[in-house]
Amino acid sequence: MRIWHMLVLIFVLACVFGVARSEVGRVSIVMFFTGLGEFILGATALMHLFKTIGAFGHAKTLHAHLEALLATALVLLAATVSMNLVFWAGASLLKEMLSG
Repeated sequence: MRIWHMLVLIFVLACVFGVARSEVGRVSIVMFFTGLGEFILGATALMHLFKTIGAFGHAKTLHAHLEALLATALVLLAATVSMNLVFWAGASLLKEMLSG
């Protein structure tokens, strides 16, 4: 890590800590990072889904078709579970913040 990377990291952390002083700032930080996590997981799942659906076009045997189908189902399941987990974590954090 170069020194300017560390300076940028310190600047970003200082901005986050400054925003987190108020309740509205804390809520916005949780919402931002929850949304960022959802976006990253959704984009990653979509890229993997295109890859697994593309495997259907390359499949020549029944075994290859079943393998592509299983990979597509696995990507859909993993994406759904991980995105729901991130959403649940953000919602429960907000619930605890606003009730307590």
